[in-house]
Amino acid sequence: MLKALKDFVWTSEKLSTKSIQDLELIRKRALEKSKDELVALCDAEIARQKPPKKISSASDNRGRPIKGIHLVCQSAGGVVRNSDGTFWSGTWVVAKEHAEAGVVNGIYVALHEKHSEPSYLQGLVKAWEPAVREAIDPDEEIQTEWGIRFLLEPILTPLPWRGDGVIERSYWYGDDERGHFSVGEAITGPELFAKIQELAPNSADGFVSYGDVWTSLRPEIPWGLIAKNEMGHAMGRLTDYCAVNNFPIMSVLLVNAKDRAITDKAAENIFQACKALGVDVGSDPKEFIKAQIANARSFLDRLPKVAA
Repeated sequence: MLKALKDFVWTSEKLSTKSIQDLELIRKRALEKSKDELVALCDAEIARQKPPKKISSASDNRGRPIKGIHLVCQSAGGVVRNSDGTFWSGTWVVAKEHAEAGVVNGIYVALHEKHSEPSYLQGLVKAWEPAVREAIDPDEEIQTEWGIRFLLEPILTPLPWRGDGVIERSYWYGDDERGHFSVGEAITGPELFAKIQELAPNSADGFVSYGDVWTSLRPEIPWGLIAKNEMGHAMGRLTDYCAVNNFPIMSVLLVNAKDRAITDKAAENIFQACKALGVDVGSDPKEFIKAQIANARSFLDRLPKVAA
């Protein structure tokens, strides 16, 4: 039986003996009690225990794995937002193999008002479940009673309509080799958070380079154009994750290996993303980034250390 939070001091070493199911329960209780350090420790251990992602067999007639699903979902119909920042999509008729690929490969789902407009809500698939389809319009006739709804981790960047679908749904298989996501290798916010938590304290200057993070998380994929593209988007997911969970913005600790400094572009992107998410950023981006660096390092210093 799990001990009450107030009666037990959890460390990384103790959490490593727990199952993912126990860790998720501990995390839930910690979140309810605003124990941010323990939430971060749970996220790190859950990310460590989850098996590496594998490429799914879900593909088009040319053998290309699916990378994303675009849906016309007007006025956020059926969308349910959760307290942890994730959200459920409405219920859609989507092939089961694509839903399974979403979890295994980390594909995205993007919701649009219309084909001609960028998505207004988008996220990486964390889970899916079958659900009864309900008509939005009283006169609408439902031809397929059951569908699938997705649990999604938000992504800040809107996406253009992709793929060949022209009605309400389109599957995207990565027609551009420099596509928004590297199939099977998309890095989530909690995963990147956990890796920075692991690497930053052991760095001489307290920063971590993009390349070092990528090599540690995806050693089988060379550090090149596609990896750099994915790391840029992963940084956005990390910023979203930290802002939604009221953590210091850990993405400020990611730097270029050459000059060991955050770029002006990255700093501006973080500043604007946090501002859009309702974070009190003030008026000076440089001062905001400087404060977040101090907050992030202080946060890491407060985390219990694993016994040698």
